[in-house]
Amino acid sequence: MHASRGDRRGPPAEAAGLPSIPPEHLLRALLLQVLYTVRSERLLMAHLDYNLLFRWFVGLAMDDPIWDATVFTKNRERLLRGNIARAFFARVRSQAEQRGLLSDEHFTVDASGAQVGECPNEGLWAKRRARAGGRRAAKEVACRKQGVTAAVV
Repeated sequence: MHASRGDRRGPPAEAAGLPSIPPEHLLRALLLQVLYTVRSERLLMAHLDYNLLFRWFVGLAMDDPIWDATVFTKNRERLLRGNIARAFFARVRSQAEQRGLLSDEHFTVDASGAQVGECPNEGLWAKRRARAGGRRAAKEVACRKQGVTAAVV
């Protein structure tokens, strides 16, 4: 039994042959990943490598080595199998709800100002918008035919 840890994590990671990452560091790093929408754990490790604010928040010193993404993943999986992470994020959500920081409103993002060539069906979608949207969309298509990307308001 691991009385000093309240028997919440199971056997130490070192006993299983894996390097251990303190759970408070894991939780803070996961919180950053969620809040800053970092797409992968490899990118999260890159952010931790160069972003001093991320390092400070997680609890790492400037010269502390960054974890390998695979080690981070294994430690995260081990942490998520327990109830610590679930309880932590439930508490974070509860506090955000109490302070009125959450919303259930739906929002959309207008990507009509995207650069030409980013969409493989660019011409097709521009023509459809022109038929559906009248003058504004026709003006947008005219700009694009000239090789100019313009946001028409």
